[in-house]
Amino acid sequence: KIFSSIDVYKKLCEQQKIFALQAKQFYWRDMGTPQDYQHASRECLAAQVFGIALSRIHEIDIQALSGDGSDRLWFRARHKEKSLILSDHGICMDAVQCNTQGNTQSNNGTAQLHAFIKIGKHLADKGIAVPRIMGHDTISGQVAVADLGSAHLADHIRGMDENRIITWYQLVIDALIDFSFKGIEYFDTTWTCQTPSYSKQMILDLECRYFMQAFVNEYLGRKEQFETFARQFAHIADNALIYAMNGLMHRDCQSKNIMIHEGHPWFIDFQSARPGPLQYDLASLLIDPYVTLSQAVRDQLLNFALEKIGLKVSFDKDAFMHSFRYCCISRNLQMLGAFGFLTQVKNKTQFEKYIPAALKGLECRLKNLNDPELADLTNFTQSLQGDLK
Repeated sequence: KIFSSIDVYKKLCEQQKIFALQAKQFYWRDMGTPQDYQHASRECLAAQVFGIALSRIHEIDIQALSGDGSDRLWFRARHKEKSLILSDHGICMDAVQCNTQGNTQSNNGTAQLHAFIKIGKHLADKGIAVPRIMGHDTISGQVAVADLGSAHLADHIRGMDENRIITWYQLVIDALIDFSFKGIEYFDTTWTCQTPSYSKQMILDLECRYFMQAFVNEYLGRKEQFETFARQFAHIADNALIYAMNGLMHRDCQSKNIMIHEGHPWFIDFQSARPGPLQYDLASLLIDPYVTLSQAVRDQLLNFALEKIGLKVSFDKDAFMHSFRYCCISRNLQMLGAFGFLTQVKNKTQFEKYIPAALKGLECRLKNLNDPELADLTNFTQSLQGDLK
């Protein structure tokens, strides 16, 4: 029944049954709100990784970092000369069920947490350049990873001359090929979130439909339906996959998901990895909206990638390029969907400035592809320029 603890204490006091204990070596924090619980979980996980007693948690300094396009929160924890990064995926109420049943589809937050931990450990064990996972708390959704600093590829190359930029991108491409070829070895698709692989249905739902709903309908306010271009979207998906060089795809391989640490590129935000075409990750890297690469540089880097892949496997370069061009289209559609969603729904307006270039890029890529099957979509994309805010 409902009762007042104060009334209970009053009765106990009258009976002289209340005593006091002064606890000097304990960690004490109010966890009365979800935010306070998350804060306490971060402190406890950091203390565990740093190897210090809970009574010394006050020695740990935890500072919030600027976020990304996801709902996750990021923090840097420091203790003396040591530091680590904490990724807060949010409280996962069904985490126990997820762990015991392997059900990664029950809750998107839980699925992403599960994928982040499992895939991260797999990649690190393969010697792939990702930050090592140092600990996690499944229920609070906290993950501690190695601190790679604060230099993203986009920031690192700013102001560099073209030759140095090409050198850095060649290092990234080398690492990306390793990610694809080594990462797929013994990869378990039950670790993935959303879908177990990059499939036609995924392209249609999470890239083409995303473009129509989040960008065209919600951001631009146009009332065009996905079904109007369903046949053309299916054509894009089929051609992106027809000559796919399947390995492990990162799915969001762009310059803000690549850190530069100790002179080498490292991949972060790998929780969306799944079996899929290397062409898609190359497309993501080379048409990245956060870095403007000239077409000549893109062509040079693409040729470098083809040569490097040829050292590992024998393949048809023309067929590879065919799927690459359509992967560029599907990735461009996904980018615009994401920018529209983040701006309009999540109110993360810092992404809006990338929309004009991304839309112009989609128009140019469709025109250069010059595929008669995509004529209506090409004209439609061109018409969207006048609707930009």
